Amino acid sequence: MATRYTFVSAPGIPATEREHLEKHWLEARSDKNYSVVTNYPVYVVEVEVNPYENLVVNLGSDDEGISVDEIKSFRAKLDEMKASADPRPFAVVNYNISAYAVRA
Repeated sequence: MATRYTFVSAPGIPATEREHLEKHWLEARSDKNYSVVTNYPVYVVEVEVNPYENLVVNLGSDDEGISVDEIKSFRAKLDEMKASADPRPFAVVNYNISAYAVRA
């Protein structure tokens, strides 16, 4: 069975605002009548990964300069997402992100 990963990206917002956006996203998942409204750009990347595919994720753009610590932190979050029983795991980040499913 495929897993659908969702990555919510709001480049440049402060960490505290990222936490608020994550709470809003959780609320929207649990209540279909809830709408996420922000005063900054938000991008959503969804990718469905089948058991015979690998997930490839690119963090940041050329000019963002994502730190090694942030990459490690995201990797830990991604490992949690993969281990989760949630069929629709998600992550909220404050930088650009892209994701792809590729055959191994």
